[in-house]
Amino acid sequence: MRVAFARPPALTAACAALLALGCSPRERGPEQVIHRLVEPTFRAEGAPAPATPTWRPPDPIARALIGDDSRYVLTEHEELRLAFGDKVERPIPDRLAIRFPVGNSLAGATRVLLYWRVKIGGAGWQDMPTKVVPITQGSEGRLLEAVAPLENAPPGVDTLLIAIAYRLPDDHTTTFETRPLEVPSDATLGFATGIAPVAFDQGAVRFSVETCAGGDCQPLFAGDVDPTKQEDRTWHDRRVSLETIGGSTRSFRFRTEPLRGADSASLPLWGNPVITAPRTLPRRPNVILLSIDTLRRDHLDLYGHPRETAPFLRDELGAKGVVFEDLIAEAASTDASHMTLFSSLPSLVHRVTSGWDETRLVNLGFPTVTLAQALMRNGYRTAAFTEDGPLAWTRGFATGFEEYTENRSPHILHPMGLVAMTFAQARAWLERRDELPYFLFLHTFQVHSPYLPPEAYHAYFAEEQARAGIGPTQKESAEFRYDREIRYVDDELARLYRWVETRGPGANTIWIVLSDHGEEFLEHGAIGHNTLPFDEVLRVPLIVRGPGIVAGRRVDAPLHHVDVMPTLLDLLGVPPPAGLYGRSFAAALRGEPLTDFDRGRPRFSTSWLLLPPYTAPALTVRRGASKLILHRTASGDGLDLYDLAADPREQRPIRTNDTEAGALRDLLEAYVREMEQAHARRAATSSVAPQTTGVDPAREEMLRALGYIQ
Repeated sequence: MRVAFARPPALTAACAALLALGCSPRERGPEQVIHRLVEPTFRAEGAPAPATPTWRPPDPIARALIGDDSRYVLTEHEELRLAFGDKVERPIPDRLAIRFPVGNSLAGATRVLLYWRVKIGGAGWQDMPTKVVPITQGSEGRLLEAVAPLENAPPGVDTLLIAIAYRLPDDHTTTFETRPLEVPSDATLGFATGIAPVAFDQGAVRFSVETCAGGDCQPLFAGDVDPTKQEDRTWHDRRVSLETIGGSTRSFRFRTEPLRGADSASLPLWGNPVITAPRTLPRRPNVILLSIDTLRRDHLDLYGHPRETAPFLRDELGAKGVVFEDLIAEAASTDASHMTLFSSLPSLVHRVTSGWDETRLVNLGFPTVTLAQALMRNGYRTAAFTEDGPLAWTRGFATGFEEYTENRSPHILHPMGLVAMTFAQARAWLERRDELPYFLFLHTFQVHSPYLPPEAYHAYFAEEQARAGIGPTQKESAEFRYDREIRYVDDELARLYRWVETRGPGANTIWIVLSDHGEEFLEHGAIGHNTLPFDEVLRVPLIVRGPGIVAGRRVDAPLHHVDVMPTLLDLLGVPPPAGLYGRSFAAALRGEPLTDFDRGRPRFSTSWLLLPPYTAPALTVRRGASKLILHRTASGDGLDLYDLAADPREQRPIRTNDTEAGALRDLLEAYVREMEQAHARRAATSSVAPQTTGVDPAREEMLRALGYIQ
């Protein structure tokens, strides 16, 4: 990889000497975002709009993925999905020939880069060599045809195909120019360069940036990326000083040129170019939001668990922050609860549930302002690092995150928690983020089944397990392995926290630790969370510590996942978008009374993942100590009423209190009607046609292994 920065003409010998010593000619303070060039409003007048793939979530900014890291980009490469797991014929056994009518798709394109994969019989998916394919004009219209040899392809077995065509520019170069912008003094342009993975074998590309005014253009940056080298198969972050053009109004021109010649078919990407300058506004605090997937509240010693599963959470974040005693999850599944955390919309409105229809997962079907998006629009740098599971960026979870990384287990059918890797990536991101403030979302699957803690943690709670007569292969041992996983995550969190605190911005950071749902351990006959919405899967922890937050307070107000987004925005002084369903409990974090959270507040939750004989979703409403669960089977609806004060483990449903059951059912049915109407209103205003997205076969296997697909 070669990188060249244009030398500013005003760089004096004295300044050059300072740079040679590793010093900056001018001390820079914390920065603020001035221009985020991926925003559509910065596109030059008359420039073509970015391509819109049919599967893109309702985000106004284009995204692209390299490895597991998706980022906002200036523009993405238009694609056409020709087949996605479709069955194809092989008249000649050792050859695959495809022929697709293109019609009006990829209008104006004369050639494409074809990415294709095949699955023959019971074998795994295999990649075919990507190739440049012309679009021909025949009697049947515009056609795309390609042929490739096959190995180990016996006749008479099913052959499945994934085929995607990517538009290629006719002149081999790409250019993106912004409208004229006012460049502040002492500004910096930050961006990333990369190549789309399907074009990794297509050779090196030169990236260059110029700044122009009145037809006069000045070079700012030039660098090559060669993805045939392993080290170039990633995003490369760049920073360029704009000191020499500060105070002027100029446009920015981003150009790419393949270096292999006329046969090149590269797909270059510009990641999230942002102009920043020294801060003039009061500094807002940073935020780190950690979601520990599948962590039930009562398995933390902070909440009275007899085993010491999380001493750091107890003694550091809990004792020096605010502990909330009564947070209820939106749902007993990862995707539904996280989208509620990000949007303050109930899952019956956003519909990003574990709904599964053969090869499609439900995604966010209408635009909404997410938590990350609201913070990004108010000057926050945003990033997320998440692990195995259904939080795919294509489903809308990445909206508002400049960088969104999905860590995958190396063995698809044996998903492993990757908390050490995830936290290490967070540290690396923080190391290269000088600009403040930031919003960092972390999500770990470490305590999710199959509960396999590192060997160093096998001795934890072993004596207690032995005293109970529970062997390592018994079902009951899952609870001990689960607790060891919690202890491991707690230790990793302690290391991350102490590392952050040693850095300058650490003291100005708000930490939020919570979970999306809990886990059942035989309380109602099962292990896992594919269950009715009992409290072992709905009651989750919430701990908050940071500047301006009182220490050592425990709050028992009735909270819900929908309340997290409005609270955080309130705490940071960011105006909330319209249409949020939650309420802010920021007053409790400041040590003030909560006047809007009386014990009679009804709270609703769902279970979207259910084993037979139940049909999803199962619904629940609680008001005070009364809780009603509505579940459905082929034989009809069932109602279970519980008095949580007398029966907190929900073992004895009440059959006699028809008045209370009827009142709660009326509440629940009115809520469902309201949510369905709200969903219909939002969907009716959306330009996003589909509400489902095709799932890569590898992701499908992962979701099935995790229990999200039956």
